[in-house]
Amino acid sequence: MRVTIPSCFLDVFHVKILLGPNSHRDHFAIAFNYEDAVERIADLSNSSISDDEMRLKYSLNDNRDWSLTRARKNKFDTVTPVQCIYRPFDFRFMLYGPFAFDYHRPEINDNLLKENFALISTKQTKELFSVLVTNKPAGQHKLATPYDGSYLSPLYIYPDGLETNTRQSGISNISRSPSKDGRTPNLNPDFVSDLESRLGMKFVSDGHGDLAATFGPEDIFDYIYAVFNSPTYRKRYAEFLKMDFPRLPLTSNVDLFRRLCALGKTIVDLHLLESPMQEASNFHTHYPITGDNIVEKGYPKYVPDESKSGRIYINKTQYLEGVPQDVWEFHVGGYQVSKKWLEDRRGRKLSIDDITHYRKVIVALRETIRLMEEIDKAIPEWPIK
Repeated sequence: MRVTIPSCFLDVFHVKILLGPNSHRDHFAIAFNYEDAVERIADLSNSSISDDEMRLKYSLNDNRDWSLTRARKNKFDTVTPVQCIYRPFDFRFMLYGPFAFDYHRPEINDNLLKENFALISTKQTKELFSVLVTNKPAGQHKLATPYDGSYLSPLYIYPDGLETNTRQSGISNISRSPSKDGRTPNLNPDFVSDLESRLGMKFVSDGHGDLAATFGPEDIFDYIYAVFNSPTYRKRYAEFLKMDFPRLPLTSNVDLFRRLCALGKTIVDLHLLESPMQEASNFHTHYPITGDNIVEKGYPKYVPDESKSGRIYINKTQYLEGVPQDVWEFHVGGYQVSKKWLEDRRGRKLSIDDITHYRKVIVALRETIRLMEEIDKAIPEWPIK
């Protein structure tokens, strides 16, 4: 059976750029906690610490695009760490600026210092196709291992980034009229007009519409997120998704559009770890054994039990129990999320906040598996009509 390729994803967003920032020194530019990031900024700005001492302490080397001496000439009076997404569901603190990065790419990431969403996707990948939402600045390779670049598509463009983004993309009309805080939806007007015609609704330039007479940028984002999280979509277009940007099939079925918007928004909230389903009363997991909370070498380890759940051990005695095996094995792009998050913390002591965060991630993965099935049930036929 011949598979028809849907509309190109590039036609949806105006601004798309290879994910940055790119540091070549993530061990210094990205910190696990705010306090460590503050200390690094303080050391950079402290003239009593020599460059040689900095290089030794932080294993820093110059390259073609960055030098420590030049970086330390930056003004640090107003510099503070920025929370970022480092890997799927892995939030850390970034020394955001040219003083730590070869390319910190403010033209895209500055838009995520304010209220916003962005879609992380790939153009070419050897990994499993996935997408991920973020409301924080991001670095490279969020979905795939280092040889497969990730791309960032913000939903809104703010005034500070408008001129730079317009110049880089070669587009003179970035969107319709500005709205909240002067931001404009990063959506192709031709794409929006096409969707208005299909749905018989009017587009509003900020937030959500009522999905009766109007739809907004965030409804479009939710729809995209639902479609790209459809297992059938990923299987049907698997070969295309390995070698180009994802492509977005559109519907003229208003009821289907509404249903996919609702499902997409539910997954968006889960992936941002902001869903009511991620309150402690809904965890369904337990961390019953007290100890030092250190993720030891050789861990994590998953041990299944007869109830199709299991335990994730972080050391010989401590574990999180009540984790289904499909949740443990779930991948976002090239990363086995629940395993990778703990692997990156080997030798570190997990705080109470770390453990709570990880349990929220388990809820996100558990509910994503369920909702992906719901999305497939909601779509009556392929190609989507």
